Amino acid sequence: MYQQHLTPWIIGAVLVCAAFGAWFGHHIGDGGSGNIALLSATCAVLGSFLPGAVVWVRDRLRARQRAA
Repeated sequence: MYQQHLTPWIIGAVLVCAAFGAWFGHHIGDGGSGNIALLSATCAVLGSFLPGAVVWVRDRLRARQRAA
């Protein structure tokens, strides 16, 4: 159940981060297709970890509040 709930967030984060990487590669890099693809793929992979990290931080904060 947890995986089904998190999957749309992972897909969304990958798409947003890939778009940001493409923009970044076009405007900051040399604008070549290799540079755009590299930065887009890198940001997409890193973005796939974002929803899991947010859930992890949220769970830690809730555990801390319960302990206090």
